[in-house]
Amino acid sequence: MTLVHDMLIEDRIFQQQHANKRQYNDPKIKINNFIYLSTKNLAIPKGRASKLVPKYTGPYKVTVRATPLNIPKRALCGLYKNSGSGEMRLMG
Repeated sequence: MTLVHDMLIEDRIFQQQHANKRQYNDPKIKINNFIYLSTKNLAIPKGRASKLVPKYTGPYKVTVRATPLNIPKRALCGLYKNSGSGEMRLMG
């Protein structure tokens, strides 16, 4: 019984190490940088193939650092309400 338990723990550690290899650090986005935003969560117009929609849109200039306290309400009702830095790419 302890042999099976040890093997399960060993496999869990191996899987965790393998999963961590695929993670990457968030890009260092600063004010005045240009970024591309992902179109993954965009609503595609009817009659348009999702295959032809570009993966990213932009470039957009970063003007302020957004926190939950300073995001305007008009931005919250749009596309990037729940966006994280994983949906952004630095230009260049």
